[in-house]
Amino acid sequence: MSHTLGRYRRFTSNFQCSYSVYRALTRALHHGQRLSQNARAGWETVVGLEIHAQIASHSKLFSGAGTQFAAPVNNQVSFLDAALPGTLPVLNRRCAEIGVMTGLALGCHINRESRFDRKHYFYADLPQGYQITQQRQPLAEKGEIPYYFFVANDMKSPTKLSARIHHIQLEQDSGKSLQDPEQNMSLIDLNRAGMALMEIVTEPDFRSGEEAAAFVKELQLILTTIGACSGVMAEGAMRVDATVSVNKVGEPISTGVRVEIKNVNSIRGVAKAIEYEFSRHISLLEKGEKIANETRAFDAENVETISMRDKEKVHDYRFMPEPNLPPLRIYDNQTLSSDLSPDQVINVDEIRSSMAATPEERRLALQAKYGLSLEHCQVMLTSEGTEDFFTAVMNADTTRDIAIVYQLLFSILLSFTNEHKIPVDKSPVDIVKFGDTVDLLCSKRITYQVARNIFHQYFEAADNRPVEQMVDEEDWWIITDKTLIEEHCKKLMAESPKKVKNHKKGYRECGFHKAIVVRTQGRADPVLARQVVEENMGKFVKKK
Repeated sequence: MSHTLGRYRRFTSNFQCSYSVYRALTRALHHGQRLSQNARAGWETVVGLEIHAQIASHSKLFSGAGTQFAAPVNNQVSFLDAALPGTLPVLNRRCAEIGVMTGLALGCHINRESRFDRKHYFYADLPQGYQITQQRQPLAEKGEIPYYFFVANDMKSPTKLSARIHHIQLEQDSGKSLQDPEQNMSLIDLNRAGMALMEIVTEPDFRSGEEAAAFVKELQLILTTIGACSGVMAEGAMRVDATVSVNKVGEPISTGVRVEIKNVNSIRGVAKAIEYEFSRHISLLEKGEKIANETRAFDAENVETISMRDKEKVHDYRFMPEPNLPPLRIYDNQTLSSDLSPDQVINVDEIRSSMAATPEERRLALQAKYGLSLEHCQVMLTSEGTEDFFTAVMNADTTRDIAIVYQLLFSILLSFTNEHKIPVDKSPVDIVKFGDTVDLLCSKRITYQVARNIFHQYFEAADNRPVEQMVDEEDWWIITDKTLIEEHCKKLMAESPKKVKNHKKGYRECGFHKAIVVRTQGRADPVLARQVVEENMGKFVKKK
């Protein structure tokens, strides 16, 4: 586990653009490492996931009610959602198409016929008393997703893992219970009742909370890339249920008692909840106690899981075929007969041809075209709009130095966009201004510090001057006059005799070259500044 943690620690420390995205996950991995170190050797954890992803559609799965997030209470409820007698469900074609698209993106086999079932609940926020789902014949099965760990001290050789997808099914969401302690009553908001969900069920292929969190992050990226789901976990668009058990190392997988953790709504929470359960299971087993087969909730504030109820069995749900919905049939170009209207059926070949490239396909394309490392590609895909911005800059002038473009984009520009909480394609530094700054850097007419000054002007001063005009009027051109740099160096030596003395004793890094850059407001050529400092220090030491 410590190796896995190191991969993420190295990943986040080197790329400023992804720091804010991965910071929460890294904290979770630290916590998970502590829990696992407390557990005794000889145990392994086995984890399977069920991810509920809300389908990005304007209406619900079986009704025409809206799906806007945070709409006024009970403002998006149809007669069907409220379970009025006599109402019948009608399948939303768009939701079915997105389900097929997701199955293709996850490498699944698309079943040409799937069926709907009733799964009976007795919850106050599900008025009809059952959930329409796909228990027996789901939409898609047997897929696989690759995802990556980056090994510490080996940034060019990430470890590629994969997780198997058991199946994907369509189902409707339930409503939400609201507690009013002042009035001592429970209220029901049915806005969410009937929302279209995809339940994506994995095989028990994860051996730590870190692996499960990395997988969820990759799945989130896939769903948002193809437009299947917004992926905003804080809004409930993705919720994760984790089934956790522990085995003695060497025992058959999944022989331990399984515990389900319900509705985890953050990447950080996935890692923490699983690692907490791993530690709890080990502690109970080594005391000779039994683990209850139960459903638990994750308390993010106290970083612990809490018992909710006994785990339901399949027979508890009293599954039965949904009598009001016909089978969902999927066609392709070969099976689509002439007597069927293309507007009235779902064609898997048509969906496949219209799909956006998956993250894995985009990573491979970036590697092939620009020679970027896999990690560089991963960072680019996880920052909104960054990939398109990068490719537009490179396409505008194919002779530009990729290394300079990448460093300027991720080390400087994204630090400003992260601070202002805007995507890169909405920043005041457009592709032309960014490209002009790159060109000045490539021709060594400005320094990186000046590039930062330029972006600061655009972000903080609402300056709209062209890049070269700004540099000229502010006198930000690079200083390559060796004599002038030597004058600064000698002044610094005279002002800091202690640093000079330490240099004489063998402490090579005195920081004078950085001080010269600061004194010249970032204009001094940093390479020439270091050279001048070394030459003058060498003369001083030799003279002494």
